[in-house]
Amino acid sequence: MLRQGVLLLLVVATAYAIVCPKGFCDRYECKELGDCEGRNGLVREKGGFCGCCDSCVVQLEEGEHCFDQVLVGVPPKTECKAGLICKSPEFICTKP
Repeated sequence: MLRQGVLLLLVVATAYAIVCPKGFCDRYECKELGDCEGRNGLVREKGGFCGCCDSCVVQLEEGEHCFDQVLVGVPPKTECKAGLICKSPEFICTKP
């Protein structure tokens, strides 16, 4: 079990290093966030790909689908608003 955990960590670290090489953010142009708050979003500092840019994370209401929160390796574009959790296997925002 420990061996599998260490292997998984090595794979994730290697993938991160390949996708986000040193100096990547220096060459990456950030997009404008637009009216993030008007879309019921929160600006997450350095929350974008490789931590280069700020991102807008739309806050989901109770009962809304939250499947994209479970995609590993991809910064989420949505999240359940404060006080809610993403319940699986339905992937719906609900109270804990």
